[in-house]
Amino acid sequence: MAKELYKAAFNAAEKRLREALAQKTALEQEIEHLRETLLALANLCGKQLTDVTLMGLADAGLTEAVGMVLQFSSRPLTPVQIKTRLADAGFNLKKFRNPMAAIHTTLDRMEEQDKIIRYENAEGKPAFGHKQPIPITMAGE
Repeated sequence: MAKELYKAAFNAAEKRLREALAQKTALEQEIEHLRETLLALANLCGKQLTDVTLMGLADAGLTEAVGMVLQFSSRPLTPVQIKTRLADAGFNLKKFRNPMAAIHTTLDRMEEQDKIIRYENAEGKPAFGHKQPIPITMAGE
């Protein structure tokens, strides 16, 4: 008798998990759609998008976060500016022993993969831009 109760509980939990996973997938799709909508609307009405959650950086790795910061920038950024943007957006740089070294390595890798373009700024320092920028201004631009 107890075994039947356990089986029924197992089946109910399994069913609920499947339902929850389906809801999670639907919510993730809605969140992505809303982010895209906000990006488009922000550009049209001159709003600034800086919140880490809205930008999608909350769960991003460093490569994805750097790419998004460069995509949202209207001009090429130096590695120090990228670090500042990441910190301003709430990205956790404390998980890196040397955040600047990690950023430089990431930029080098992204450049090798032809995802970003290296420029020189007015001071002759390297600056980076995304190959597919999204024309939205961020705080401080």
